[in-house]
Amino acid sequence: MKIYLVRHGESIGNEKQLIFGITDYPLTETGFIQAKQSADKLKNMEFSSCYTSELSRAYATAEICMNGRTESIIKLSGLNEQNFGILEGSSFDNRIQKDSQDFGRMIEDLIHNPPSGSENYEDMCHRVSKCLDEIVSKGKDALIVSHSGPLSIIIVKLLGLSLENVHSFYFEHGTYSMIEIQGKASKLRCFNK
Repeated sequence: MKIYLVRHGESIGNEKQLIFGITDYPLTETGFIQAKQSADKLKNMEFSSCYTSELSRAYATAEICMNGRTESIIKLSGLNEQNFGILEGSSFDNRIQKDSQDFGRMIEDLIHNPPSGSENYEDMCHRVSKCLDEIVSKGKDALIVSHSGPLSIIIVKLLGLSLENVHSFYFEHGTYSMIEIQGKASKLRCFNK
């Protein structure tokens, strides 16, 4: 079984260098180009289903990746990005100026010190893992279009790594990654290709 992973194209939130997760920013013009780049790279790949988060930037990317294919796109809340609480919508620069100590602590250890009002990282990991288990249980090649946080959790979970390694993976826009599952073993076959 092969799981193809695509991060959504650049959104307005990315372009403005905002901190955001559940805020539903649409794709920018560059984001549409990046989604098309991912689609072009996936055009010869076969998968029986496409799963995406409920957020428009991921769904629009999935639509572009699935253009010309007959498989339906299935929205799953389990693939949504993390809610960053009080940090949602703030800029990196403004946040550093307002409370550099708290912001620095949060960036250094997002897993154990989530921002006020945010989704706990372990809860997010459980949510994404449950969603992934449902996808994998079908036993068919699949495309997952989501966000950096959930995609990193998927890789860590499938490769059997500790949650502490989740920030070791950075998903670039306009690329795809692929994990092959053979029995109980998983191999990362390509990353940001």
